[in-house]
Amino acid sequence: ANAANTDIDADTTKKTKIQEKAKTEPTKAKKDTTTKADEAVTTLNEMSVTANPIALTSWLTEDRATKPVQARTELGRLTKTTPTAGSIIDQDELQAVKYVDITRELLSRTPGVSMVRNIRIADGGKSYTNNLLDGFLVQSPLTQNFTFVDQINPSDIEQIEITRGPGSVLYPSNAIGGAFNVITKDPSLKPQYSLSQEIGSYDLFRTQGATSGTVKTPINDVGYNASFSSLNTNGFRDRANSERESGSGKLVFHPDDVSKLTLRSDYTDWYQESPGTLSAQQYAANWQQANPGTLNLYQHFQYLTNMASYQRKIGSGGELTTSFTRRGQTGQDSTPGSGGTPNSVNVVDFAENNGHTVYRQDFDFIKSRFYTGVDVINGYQNTTIMGRATNSFQLTTTNSASKYNETQISPFMQYEFSPLSRLSFASLDKLRFNFGLRREDYKQDYAQTYSSTSAKLNSGSTDLNQLIKKGGLSYEYKKDHVFWFNMADGWLVPGASTNVAATYPNYSVTPETSLTKQLGIRGYFKDQNLSYDLTAYNTHINNYIASELCSDNPNACQGWAALANSSTKTAATFSGNPGAITYQGFETSLSYQPHKLVKFGVADTLTWGVWDSYTSGSTKLQGVTAIDVPRHHANGRITVFPVPSWSAELEADYISRYDTNIQNSNTYKRPMLFNLRTSYRLKNWTFTLQAINLLSTQYSSRVTANAANVQTYNSAVNGSDGPIAIRGGIQYQF
Repeated sequence: ANAANTDIDADTTKKTKIQEKAKTEPTKAKKDTTTKADEAVTTLNEMSVTANPIALTSWLTEDRATKPVQARTELGRLTKTTPTAGSIIDQDELQAVKYVDITRELLSRTPGVSMVRNIRIADGGKSYTNNLLDGFLVQSPLTQNFTFVDQINPSDIEQIEITRGPGSVLYPSNAIGGAFNVITKDPSLKPQYSLSQEIGSYDLFRTQGATSGTVKTPINDVGYNASFSSLNTNGFRDRANSERESGSGKLVFHPDDVSKLTLRSDYTDWYQESPGTLSAQQYAANWQQANPGTLNLYQHFQYLTNMASYQRKIGSGGELTTSFTRRGQTGQDSTPGSGGTPNSVNVVDFAENNGHTVYRQDFDFIKSRFYTGVDVINGYQNTTIMGRATNSFQLTTTNSASKYNETQISPFMQYEFSPLSRLSFASLDKLRFNFGLRREDYKQDYAQTYSSTSAKLNSGSTDLNQLIKKGGLSYEYKKDHVFWFNMADGWLVPGASTNVAATYPNYSVTPETSLTKQLGIRGYFKDQNLSYDLTAYNTHINNYIASELCSDNPNACQGWAALANSSTKTAATFSGNPGAITYQGFETSLSYQPHKLVKFGVADTLTWGVWDSYTSGSTKLQGVTAIDVPRHHANGRITVFPVPSWSAELEADYISRYDTNIQNSNTYKRPMLFNLRTSYRLKNWTFTLQAINLLSTQYSSRVTANAANVQTYNSAVNGSDGPIAIRGGIQYQF
């Protein structure tokens, strides 16, 4: 859930002005990010990984031949020998794409990212994706998906590490789908500055700037960086205006030769209008129009993330890391995806505190490494549902209010070793095992504090716990070629959206449990400039939490039966545990540069999402396909380099037909989309030009349907669905 404290009258004026803006003819637009510092301050942890691509700009090409095996398996970070699936979006790719819509423009280039805000598992209301910032957890484990990346200052992102499937025991076990680890830029040794400007179709206007350097002090040097980003666009869809301002700063200080202290703060203010959904008839008549029946849908959130971390080497081979993060979200939300309606607004105030301590010790014996630590997570969610005049910004009465508190205490440990390292066969030194345990004790307290329709206020508490087991192995059977395997438990507890914050709360929902098995092979042929990464996985989830129709279980929706017949009543749902589901598939990444003038890239996802059983009242299904799960998603790029400073990339993105309802009686196939990007560098200047949706193809980011096959066409969160959009930009570094 998202939110922001705002002055309602000021907000009303702002939104009114925004709606009065007229659409303009498409102009040229472009986006930008600050390039990586030439000289980064040396990090304390010599085992951390920084992608250093050569010909293929691929993290698989990193030359780590001088590092021992255990130095290539750092817990919580991706390396080529990490025994799990993953991708790294480095600075070069961020600069090339300059995304506005992160889902379609950036994440479509990596395998395994679903259509609906999660990795692998297409359920946007679930927290299957851990949110990490510089390796540390932010936000509640129950309110996480990859939209988190949009809430961080984009001009400060160095790279994004995407772990597919359950990662290490270092992080909460709700990440059945995976994790997004946003790595921010480190200070440079010498002063550096960057400024960029982009303009484009649909009134796109983005300005970004950054500064970085190191200050000499009598005690020790202090590294710093600061940056800002301002993005405004109207979007193609009517009433799709977006305004986003972000700023961040980081300080890095070494108190002595064996320790490092890092402080960072990040702030984002994001106002986003929603054009709503369209029926099939409305979409066919005019796919630009907003839903005429739901006006003034919007979100206005403010996010503040503060972080402090301290690392210290202890003795020989030991290191202690302790960190604290606090993330706050406040604001107003009236979009349908968050339960909003034309006559209500959610006013929310959320905050989450995360304390993390881990100690690592290396041993010469069988090249082993031991981790132990504890996570302490505590947060609250306060939600007030306000009435408003239908389709207006004017708030009227208070309909209901609720409070939700959560606490999680999780000790963990992991042991890694190379059992054959003491033998005389050097090749066996590269076989490595890991085993980990994590105990999660979770407590929830929830209460309705006000209800305008009922004198009875619901409240209660839940205590839950689970022991999570994970293990795997990796074997570098040939230099630069690695085979790996792992198995991991998963656990997802129900959150506030299933009980106090729901229209029809269900306090009997049980946690999901899962088992994931993954097998992969990755490598790099240096002479051929060819890298590959292939993964096969199977995830089985029991007690799957899903939305069930009130019409299937009227007794589960108090007061529903007495409502007058309407489309709202027909679509009303509650959260339950209707059954079990299995997701499995294959994920492939390939990169090939046969000549210095041309490079090829492919990301391919082959997925099956099938309900093993689904029972909701009289509805009993088995073997049906989950909705929003295309069997095939392929993304291909060809980049040419006519001259050393000029590049041009043509991208094609294909999604196969998918089921839009759980009955599997309705489907949708999005057309293939093409994007063209070009960039030219002249000394300290960089010029870029992009054409998004090159052929002006009509499409919808997502289509759903009910049991009667009535389709609903959904736009991307920022209204980016639309015909060709031209963007142009210029950046200067000095």
